[in-house]
Amino acid sequence: AGIVVANGSVAALTQDPLGAPTGLPWNYFNVLYAGGRGAFAYLTGIGTCDMHTPGSLTCTKANVGSIAPAILNGYSEFFIEGEYVYALSTHGNLGWSQEYIVGPNGDVKLLRGIANAHVGALGSDGKNLTWVEVQGDMNLVSPQKVEEVWTAPLTSDPSQLAKTAKKIATLPKASSPSGGPSFNGYYFISAEQSVYIVRTSDGAFITAPALPAPYGGYGVFYITSTEVWVVGEHNSSTQLFRLTLPAWP
Repeated sequence: AGIVVANGSVAALTQDPLGAPTGLPWNYFNVLYAGGRGAFAYLTGIGTCDMHTPGSLTCTKANVGSIAPAILNGYSEFFIEGEYVYALSTHGNLGWSQEYIVGPNGDVKLLRGIANAHVGALGSDGKNLTWVEVQGDMNLVSPQKVEEVWTAPLTSDPSQLAKTAKKIATLPKASSPSGGPSFNGYYFISAEQSVYIVRTSDGAFITAPALPAPYGGYGVFYITSTEVWVVGEHNSSTQLFRLTLPAWP
């Protein structure tokens, strides 16, 4: 019948069927909820919804036409922080990856874009934004040359981000941006078959431990100074793992 978003305690559960209130197509492929804000990605755009009041849902389509020819990915690197939706544009407006934000009224702004570099794998731990900037080839499937890790205090203001952004690490390998989960001051990123965890306070990084065989995949959902919690899959079987991290440098 469609997607239903539930908010509140089980005893006092209310439901908002999203067909009529959103006015958005039903071809959703990603739905998020955080802190009273909903985000709904569909094939041609993104919707942002005010869900603070149970039983009263107000949704607005993101003005993606304002950033053409850039389009926003709703299937990866797509998250909510406060009232803002953060979304990747794989090819940006000039062929290089860029990061955008969608405001509560549907306005869309370029958050971070660098000439001749891919900006991506943006993550937030609630205090800071962390991302990578990759130099090399415009074609994401081609070999890349340099992959830098950058961080800045959490903001939805592009000019503020530009003022506070700082490079904290250069990874030993480079590839198209992949990863981005961030928790407790730690950031997860993969490059050329290697997986790294970066400490955002000083840029120190370690190689993340491998999943026990035969499990693969790396769905990270929590990081501490001593552990990374991941989802592993094998032959349609899904398991949760808590992996101990090696010593930090």
